[in-house]
Amino acid sequence: MADSYIANEAEIKDIRKRRTDVKTREDNAGTRETKVTRREKAIKGKETLLATATTVKNERDELQAEVDKQAREIEALTAKSANIGRNLVQAYDTMTAAIEAVQVLKYTVTDRADLDEYKADNLNPKQGTLIDALAEYGAKSAEKIGLTKHANRMRTAADVNKDILAEMKALNPQLFPQVRNRSIEIGGR
Repeated sequence: MADSYIANEAEIKDIRKRRTDVKTREDNAGTRETKVTRREKAIKGKETLLATATTVKNERDELQAEVDKQAREIEALTAKSANIGRNLVQAYDTMTAAIEAVQVLKYTVTDRADLDEYKADNLNPKQGTLIDALAEYGAKSAEKIGLTKHANRMRTAADVNKDILAEMKALNPQLFPQVRNRSIEIGGR
């Protein structure tokens, strides 16, 4: 029996060594598996992060495109607004000139003797009040939008500007005979 134990002792040592080796290999495999699992989790985390980053970038690009579109719309609306503002001022220029011309019917223009013939001496009180009311109505309207110079001119000025005079001449040329430049006929320069 002792002989069989001695013969088996070598096998037992070999089996023990194999068990130890297997155990070491299993431990090493477990460690490697843990490392691989950690790497996989890290990769999945990075993939998720990358997917999130891509989504965020796409959303940012969409928002930037929307911002650019809105900026172009704002620019177009600003240009339209400026054009409307210019047209409004031109309309008030025209209204101011018309009111100044109407006031020539009631008021004497001291520095323009050529306008004396337009004054209506026989206006009744209602006609005179209508002229003053037109001026005040226009002035108040101009003040509401900040055109105080226009408002002041409507309240205080009486004049016929060159554009209105040109329209008068076009409507009734026989009232405004052409004045010849005599300096050219006489030999002037």
